[in-house]
Amino acid sequence: MEAGISVLHESLLASGHREPLLVITGPSMSTHVRARMARMPLIRIFRTSSGYKGFCKTSKSTKTAHISDCAHLKIMLFSLDNVKKVVFLEYDTIVMRPLTELVQLPPFSAVREPHVADFETAVMVLVPDPQVYGLLRKDFCNDVNHDRNTSDHRALRKIVPKDAWTEASDTYNVPQQHMDVMWYRSVEKRPAIIHYKGATKPWNWWRLGSGEPISTDAFNRWCKFAATTRFACGAPEWGDAMKPPMKPTSWSSKNKITVILSTFHRPTWVELLRLYVSFKTVSRVVLVWHDPFGDPPSASTLGPKVVVWQPKRDSLNNRFFAPGNLEDCVYIADDDMQVTESQLKQGFRAWKSHTRRLVGFFPRRWTMDSPYYSTRVHDGYNIVLTKGLFTHRYFLYMYVHLLPARIKEVVNEFSNCEDILFNMMVSGYNGLAPMHVLVEGSIVDLGRDGGISSSGSHYATRYKCVHALIHEMGLKKAPLSPGSYSEKPLKNKEKR
Repeated sequence: MEAGISVLHESLLASGHREPLLVITGPSMSTHVRARMARMPLIRIFRTSSGYKGFCKTSKSTKTAHISDCAHLKIMLFSLDNVKKVVFLEYDTIVMRPLTELVQLPPFSAVREPHVADFETAVMVLVPDPQVYGLLRKDFCNDVNHDRNTSDHRALRKIVPKDAWTEASDTYNVPQQHMDVMWYRSVEKRPAIIHYKGATKPWNWWRLGSGEPISTDAFNRWCKFAATTRFACGAPEWGDAMKPPMKPTSWSSKNKITVILSTFHRPTWVELLRLYVSFKTVSRVVLVWHDPFGDPPSASTLGPKVVVWQPKRDSLNNRFFAPGNLEDCVYIADDDMQVTESQLKQGFRAWKSHTRRLVGFFPRRWTMDSPYYSTRVHDGYNIVLTKGLFTHRYFLYMYVHLLPARIKEVVNEFSNCEDILFNMMVSGYNGLAPMHVLVEGSIVDLGRDGGISSSGSHYATRYKCVHALIHEMGLKKAPLSPGSYSEKPLKNKEKR
């Protein structure tokens, strides 16, 4: 809730509004969170003394345990004293332009839900009224006492007749899913309020496991206002160079791959770059030159397939960034892992059948109990390492632009576990386990005796890093879905 209110507050200020913002909270909100919000300009906190059971003055152990403890808060709006008019905005909205016309609408104004006669109460104009408050409270508490599922939204629909509502322009409540529809991008339909309707929010999408499609347009707008808050997304050094997928629900499988090859000028990058450039399946190779101070090679000397990107800061997070347009399938490679074209094609074939999963050559297992991290995966695995990984470009965009900066900063703090974070993000978002691909022949490791993993403290650092990630992501454990299936190479008879 704090993330939503903080960013809504920033969007109101950016739109020129200077009216007081009254935040109604339930009793479960912690004291330090309330204190942080109270320090924001123009914000006033109104904390209810009890949840919905206290509101209804019942100690009954209701069967409707899934009723939110804040399910009655909209009803409280009608009990406010010394307030002439209220423009109510849910905490999961942002304001894109001044709300002058909305403020001038009469009481009981809201946007009509598409294809139905009811009104959506996430954004509404109302006037406090003791009589309406009493009717709403009576109806809500009657449902609670009879073990019926209910909410303030449901009570409003039942008590306030449809002909009492004034229909507001639908630009005042645009669901985030509609932001990818060109109709909403026209000048006449420029959204005034975006509503992040549904369970998936810009501040929790990585931990729900639903895989519910999100609008990169709507989420980017939220992130723009979040930039000055503790919930900032992305990172300044990346800018906006990565192109967003136009349709995040499209998981097409084309026949080409983009390769992202990361190096800190280890000599083996030259040989591997030439190898990937020679593969017909590869349309483009992005060489990520992790040394921000050393001179990178000129792309013009490496051929038309190659793009060189040198970040301003050395960070393991940079291995997931690539400027410009990418193929749907991106192969992330270390500068010491040598695969053949046949092995790359085999992994690509497996990915095309499982585009919502991470697909890779190197499985690992992470658990919350000792031994925590293991290369022994005969009982299953829940990670595929990023030194040889196939992923949809959409997940790279989510990591770079939508994942909160404070989470990625843990990777910088420990100089470790970016691969586990990427797996946590994808499995946490869609609830799907990664997939291991067994290849014919061996993948040659050209840097077995060097690198981060050769450090004696590597595994202890990974343990601390993952627990820090769990804390920053607001989780109780790592959201890593277990997998046990391995895509095996075709037998000779099957190849014919």
